[in-house]
Amino acid sequence: EAMPLIDPRVLRRICESCAALEVQPEQGKEYSILLSGHTCTFVDVTSPDDPYPELFWDVVAAYFEGLSGDDMFLPGGRYACAQVLVGRRLSFLSDRSLGEVCHIVSLAIGPRRLLQRVDANIVPVISRQGLYSMTP
Repeated sequence: EAMPLIDPRVLRRICESCAALEVQPEQGKEYSILLSGHTCTFVDVTSPDDPYPELFWDVVAAYFEGLSGDDMFLPGGRYACAQVLVGRRLSFLSDRSLGEVCHIVSLAIGPRRLLQRVDANIVPVISRQGLYSMTP
């Protein structure tokens, strides 16, 4: 069944007329809608800000370095990778939201350089078997 086309300008006007919603401008013509009176607790998974302590990253690094066999091949998308990690019920992620785990995966691929994309997977940068390592 096809989704109906909705004019974003009309949708924005409707949302702006509703006291229960707050319309917040984003980049360009984009906007977001939040419930009025509620604190925004969204995690920006693409943010370069790293609020996690070094001790946390030491545990994360040890986990990824200890992976072997099929366990070291994670899905290639940040969200899918985070879902698998959450599904493994890792103690160091137990109090983290899925959004936070997506952010952690993003940081692990980016500035932390603990993970990298290889073909359709995300894998540890350094494995005990030496199968994958960063090339200069």
